[in-house]
Amino acid sequence: MPPAIGQADPTPAVGQCVQFHYPCSTNPDKTKNYEVGLKESFLDGKLTADVSIFRIDWDGIQTSITTSVGKTVLGYAINAGRPAARCRGRVDRETVAGFSVTFDGAYMKAALSKDIPDGAGLVGFKGDLLPGAPLFEGNLGVEQRFIVANHQAYAGADFGYVGDRKDNFQGRDTVTQLPIPRFDLPSYTKLDLHAGIDIDAWRVNFFINNVTDERGVVVRSAG
Repeated sequence: MPPAIGQADPTPAVGQCVQFHYPCSTNPDKTKNYEVGLKESFLDGKLTADVSIFRIDWDGIQTSITTSVGKTVLGYAINAGRPAARCRGRVDRETVAGFSVTFDGAYMKAALSKDIPDGAGLVGFKGDLLPGAPLFEGNLGVEQRFIVANHQAYAGADFGYVGDRKDNFQGRDTVTQLPIPRFDLPSYTKLDLHAGIDIDAWRVNFFINNVTDERGVVVRSAG
């Protein structure tokens, strides 16, 4: 079997990586993280806000690649350049008379800060988004708490959104040598419902996930 990401190809499979000319190991990846944030409450604690801005410089990201040699399909890992992720997140929560609203979201531009080196087997240019990284994703939740037969009960809903994304980096067309276009992963939403009641030391929960039966694409590949 080909090596796992970040691991050397063990014997006796070492002969396989030499035979099919793919890397027997990858170099370590490194990150530098910077973050600043603020958390504050307002209206006697009924409204809270948590805001943070952060940056991650990720050097030598390990990326998977698939290639074919005759009828043999090989998968292995390479180091593919240096992406930089810039993110901004915010969380708000407000509670009035047992009713609460929660919103959290993040804007993130996780992109290559330089081109993937020639000969890596993949094509990626400065500014290209990393695989599976949406520019925006967020969640809106509402919940109402009330009393049923002297017991605390609650019911609520959560609505989530994940923005458009790009799938894995691709190589070049063997005939034209032009970059193979990456697959688009469309945005999707998800609605969950929940309800419950606390009875003495017991809690009974009911929930329905993905009420609308949304089918979000998280990965796509040819074949």
